Parts: sequence; C-alpha cells; structure tokens
Amino acid sequence: MKQRFTNLKKYSVAVAPELEKELHNWGVNSKIIDKIKARTELGVSKYGTELHTHNGRCPLKDLEEELLDALQYAKQAQMMEGGKSESTKFINYNFILTSLVRLLVELQN
Repeated sequence: MKQRFTNLKKYSVAVAPELEKELHNWGVNSKIIDKIKARTELGVSKYGTELHTHNGRCPLKDLEEELLDALQYAKQAQMMEGGKSESTKFINYNFILTSLVRLLVELQN
C-alpha cells in the first residue's frame, strides 16, 4: 500500500496554489484568496502538508461531507441570527441553503 502511495505522490500537485491562480483570474475578491491561504497554512500546521492531488482520498466524498456540514452550519446561523450576521449585515440564508443543496444534488448525478 505504501508503495502505491509513493508512486502516486510523484504525480501529486498542491491544490491551493492552483485554486488561488484560478480565483484570481476570475476576479475573485483578494480577501477570499487570503482566507484560502490562511486555511492552507492551518492545514499545514495541523497535518504537516497542504492538500495535494492523488493523496489516497476520494475528493468527491470529502466534498459531499463538507457540504453536508456547511448546510448544517448555515441553518444553525439562520436559526440563531434570523437573517443578520454578527456584523448586522443581512445574509440571504435561503440562497445559501438552496445553493448548498444544489451542489449536493449535482454530486449525486
């Protein structure tokens, strides 16, 4: 098993730098890119490495699990804050919830 992982590792590519480039090209707010960098640094401190391709995990299964968690966090926030975030900025939780559900449905197709 370790040999198989070693063979895959030579094809492994770090995900965050590629994602950051793509988001920058799309014109995504630099604050979001900075948050991705911070999450990457957290992952490195926690796991000793950043997320790479060919790491032996199923990324679509991981994505589905994270979306299910995000759906519950969004509902929790909606229930607790009634449409306003802690900064009193209005948040359209119904849009967030339906967007997460659509992503989950897309993964099932």
